[in-house]
Amino acid sequence: KEVKGEKAPASGPEAPAPPAGETAPSDTPSSTATSTAPDAGQALPVIMAPSFKFLTAHVKKLVTAYLTRRKQPKTLKIKSLVTGETKERRITKRAREVLENQLKREREWGKKEFASLYKTLSCYGIPLTDSGEYNWAWVKEHANLKHKTIELVKARYRQMVRYCRKIIILHREGTLAESKENFDLTFIQAKRVLDRISLFAKLRRDLLSLSDEIITEIISPIFLDGEVIARSELPGWWIPVEHDIELLKGVVTHGIQDWEPLLSDPAYPFYHIAIKADPSLARPNTA
Repeated sequence: KEVKGEKAPASGPEAPAPPAGETAPSDTPSSTATSTAPDAGQALPVIMAPSFKFLTAHVKKLVTAYLTRRKQPKTLKIKSLVTGETKERRITKRAREVLENQLKREREWGKKEFASLYKTLSCYGIPLTDSGEYNWAWVKEHANLKHKTIELVKARYRQMVRYCRKIIILHREGTLAESKENFDLTFIQAKRVLDRISLFAKLRRDLLSLSDEIITEIISPIFLDGEVIARSELPGWWIPVEHDIELLKGVVTHGIQDWEPLLSDPAYPFYHIAIKADPSLARPNTA
């Protein structure tokens, strides 16, 4: 079966929310290029891959198992927005108008830009720099927000978080449908993006900052009971713990959206399992 990821949010508030088993966005990130990768446009075989819905739930289960055993979960920190001071300059009237129009364009957000930011955050969360800070430059580039400054992206993110929390509160109170505010997200979308941001933060800052040996000790207990595997959708070739660690690493790289990008990446064992099932996909080194 072909497994797809989730769609970007609708452009208007009245668009229906995608179901829990959403389909993947068409602009998935490109896989890691190597000399052994298949030709462009050639799909890898379906090797009884788990469903997208199951993989998402499985990642959450692994992170939850880690947090339960650590008993010291770290919360997502949202840094305060720091705005730079403007300096008075003598400029001509025409130059002032050009500057004002540029600032207006930067501050205004279209529905496509908002949807692109939502899709990036829900698929990848906020990546980290080598120093452990949030990589807002990556978010801006990946969401194609070339007309927005880093500070505006951060401000829009903070606004989105506030909107999502308000939507969830109104939904729980049963007054969301009666609200006169024009929200760009539905309850399902609001809850999803907050959950994903938190999930990726725990993955990057907590779980994957540990060595593979420690991660193995943390998540191994959930596979001690044979019924866990028997009741799951994991295929027969899946090696518990070993493939789970690779799945967590691959999710951080390729995001939670689709099985295909991770399956097509030679840096992970799933690609080699695929070409072993169909050797014709393996290409000789042409370098």
